[in-house]
Amino acid sequence: MRKKTVFSLIIVFIVYLFFELICFAAEAYLARYKDMKYSPHIDKLAEAILNDKQLVNEVVSGTVEPRRQFDADLGWKFTPNYRTPWEIMTNGIRDEKSYTFEKPAGVVRMLAFGDSFTYCDEVANTNTWEKYLNDSGSIQVLNFGVPGYGLDQAYLRYLKEARQYKTDYVLIGYMVENINRHVNTFRYFYSPVVWYYSKPRFYLENGKLKLLENYFKTPEEIRKLVDNPKKVIAELGKKDFFYQTRFYSRGFFDFLPSVRLYKVLSAVYREEVTGMLRNDVYNTQSEAYQVTEKIFDSFVADVKKTGAVPIILVFPDRDDLLRQRAGKPKRYEALLNHFKERNYRFFDVMDAFDKNCPNCDLKILINNHYSPLGNMIVAKGFVENFVKDAQVKH
Repeated sequence: MRKKTVFSLIIVFIVYLFFELICFAAEAYLARYKDMKYSPHIDKLAEAILNDKQLVNEVVSGTVEPRRQFDADLGWKFTPNYRTPWEIMTNGIRDEKSYTFEKPAGVVRMLAFGDSFTYCDEVANTNTWEKYLNDSGSIQVLNFGVPGYGLDQAYLRYLKEARQYKTDYVLIGYMVENINRHVNTFRYFYSPVVWYYSKPRFYLENGKLKLLENYFKTPEEIRKLVDNPKKVIAELGKKDFFYQTRFYSRGFFDFLPSVRLYKVLSAVYREEVTGMLRNDVYNTQSEAYQVTEKIFDSFVADVKKTGAVPIILVFPDRDDLLRQRAGKPKRYEALLNHFKERNYRFFDVMDAFDKNCPNCDLKILINNHYSPLGNMIVAKGFVENFVKDAQVKH
């Protein structure tokens, strides 16, 4: 009886070792060929923060990046008056001159909100699509774009700072990737970059938008990351989609391939089921998509209340341009359909690229952001679609 028990235990042990060996092989395969690696992000982030105490102090003092500073409501914003040889900010607007709240007579004024594709990163002030529009006639476009913003922050900036400017139109800039930012509260959770600002986000409650305010209320509060990183990380992640799906800690049994494989596959499964994309297009059932629709609805409604006309600009990124040229469906088609159903005025920049530069080498249109030529095409397409109409109405 004893021999049978020992033999059975040996068999179980061999089977278990074989199982762990299979898990080890599967883990190696996923890491090498699918870029699905075991990565205890919580521990890595905590270690990075503790190693970056000096950087955290520089973020608090505002010296880490002179053009960006802390904002309690928006997360961050531009330094009001900031200049480099190619970038000039005046009162938080990208321009070499300041603007009055009152609209000059005989001018069609437009306020532009959005992220770095609205701001026009990587080009000089003279090569933004807003500047090209300003040069096209009696049009005045004020560039309120801020790199790194989601549509949520752009909307909140409009509510906080811009409604005091008299305007005919409000341009709502949206880059296709922005959908990810709308369920994110701390940039590292979404994209592991050294960026220690938090941000506000909207969530849905009974079908209505609710605002989760920015976690850090003062720059000094950012130092809490150093004092107790894991606790603060967990608090930041309570309503962050990427933290809830991707992040896990290193555990006592993580030396076992089976445990590591389980954590990797669980994270992938959670993101696949609830994530922004399904079959490479927007997942309309995802929280990110539904929040994005509601932000657009609220943004458009609030602009209309002021008597101004909202126009949405949709900026495709490099992947979208490649998909278009390969004949694949647009990732954001569902959102365009929503705009059509609501009779929103919108401009899909992809149409301008298709019409004006269908065979251009993408390298001359976009690096990380649009090139001067790319921005010129944006302006040209916008003029063809809206400017004549705007001038007639004006």
